[in-house]
Amino acid sequence: MPTHAGCLLLAGCCLAGSAAALAAEAGAGQGAEAAVREVVELYAQGTYEGDAAKLNRSFHPKAVMNGYLNGQPLLATPEPFIEEMRKAPLQDAGAPYRWRITDVQVAGKVASATLKETGFPDRSGFINYFHLIDDGGGWRIISKLFAQISPHDKSLLEAAGLPYSDGHIKTHFSRGHEARARCQAAASGPTSTRNSRPLPR
Repeated sequence: MPTHAGCLLLAGCCLAGSAAALAAEAGAGQGAEAAVREVVELYAQGTYEGDAAKLNRSFHPKAVMNGYLNGQPLLATPEPFIEEMRKAPLQDAGAPYRWRITDVQVAGKVASATLKETGFPDRSGFINYFHLIDDGGGWRIISKLFAQISPHDKSLLEAAGLPYSDGHIKTHFSRGHEARARCQAAASGPTSTRNSRPLPR
């Protein structure tokens, strides 16, 4: 029959093992969250810089991209968006882009992330909802859902945590470049971590 001391020792070992397992699980979760954030930042850099290679690395080959632009639905894959970014990088527009990752949730091999932006050429803002998956080849965006927020809708901007300004942001686009910039905004192109200012917390 086990002694009292033996039972205490066994219980202590079980508790230590459980604590170690929980610590390992927490560490793995934090590592996954950091990896998800890196993918979203890579997407932002690729969009702002017009770097098709970065964008292709951030999206899964079977990714979809859907949302609303100027009140009209846009249902597509990332390919047209990536090509538009490549042809007319947002960094050439000179607009005061600001962005922030506001939420990341990880559950095993799937995750979600929210990216908020403002400072587009037409002064609108965007909210991007990403779904990501790690199918064995690393984390990548499998779905992007975005919504455009009018620069004139103060209540929606404030509700989304985006800054509102009554002032007019002057831009110096040619008509063709401005049209391309608006098309880029259709997929809610974000900003570069090196060349942008994060949204105020």
